[in-house]
Amino acid sequence: MAINAFLPDSIASRFNDLDFYNLRLSQYAPVVEKNATIILFAFAAFIVLLALIFVFSSSTHSPNNKPSDALEALLTVLAPTSAAWPKDYAHLVAHNASPRTRTLSISMDSLIAKVYDGTLEVRNYADLPDLFSENLVVYGWRVSLVLETSWNLEVLRWSIGSHFSWRQVFPSTRSSLSHSHPRNLSRVQNPDAP
Repeated sequence: MAINAFLPDSIASRFNDLDFYNLRLSQYAPVVEKNATIILFAFAAFIVLLALIFVFSSSTHSPNNKPSDALEALLTVLAPTSAAWPKDYAHLVAHNASPRTRTLSISMDSLIAKVYDGTLEVRNYADLPDLFSENLVVYGWRVSLVLETSWNLEVLRWSIGSHFSWRQVFPSTRSSLSHSHPRNLSRVQNPDAP
């Protein structure tokens, strides 16, 4: 005896509709079996895409982090010498502050230039070791310095140059500091003078 005999007509018709859909889907089974890896990969890519959209859309619009929070944290480390922050520095801080990780990245070139120009000054010099070692945390913001690629290349050039003699690296060229005759640096006139 069929199960449809015990059910009301409306429910029985719905079971018949399900059987119709099952028959219809079964004709696509060979296509699905052939392309199972492609379908699985497409489904996984879709899920990853949705997750990325969710993460990046929620991280950029955090209601707890105001744009001025980063400047307030920076104000405890650096102080402008005039009444307001330099325009380009406030713009730089706004773009380099990451509210999700609460990290404030400052360009070392920009910082040195602003301190040298006299537009910024360091509030407490005792904070400098923590700033250089990226351990400085102010109001929950981690303040760190960013070195540009030019600094990295300069340090690499300096370390290679100090490790090797330039005569070993470039044997055919002469350094501008070398002389054709070695200088005699012994004291001849007054050997007792300090």
